[in-house]
Amino acid sequence: MGSESSSAEAIAEEQAAEEGLIIQQEQNDRRCATYIFNNEDHTLGNLLRTVLSGHSNVEFVGYSIPHPSEAKMNLRLQTLTQDTSEVLNEALRTVQNMARVMREKFVHASQEQ
Repeated sequence: MGSESSSAEAIAEEQAAEEGLIIQQEQNDRRCATYIFNNEDHTLGNLLRTVLSGHSNVEFVGYSIPHPSEAKMNLRLQTLTQDTSEVLNEALRTVQNMARVMREKFVHASQEQ
């Protein structure tokens, strides 16, 4: 039975890896998780760390690049009360809004010239 469950976990992890994100989280504690972003680096890691560190419900956030030859970024997130997925989604929306505002300002400035 144990080999069947570990085999199913390996298949699920492989499918998630193809999609670009693996979530490592205990089912009974949704306040702590590691998110493994494939094909990402310090650019996204530092941006998310900065945005998340300003969130009132974040107890700990950090990221690492396991090895320079691997295209992976690990984001460790621990919250006080909220599900980490909710908090991460809020941070991703914040980053998306920041990018939208920057693009609008760039387009406006380039049209003035």
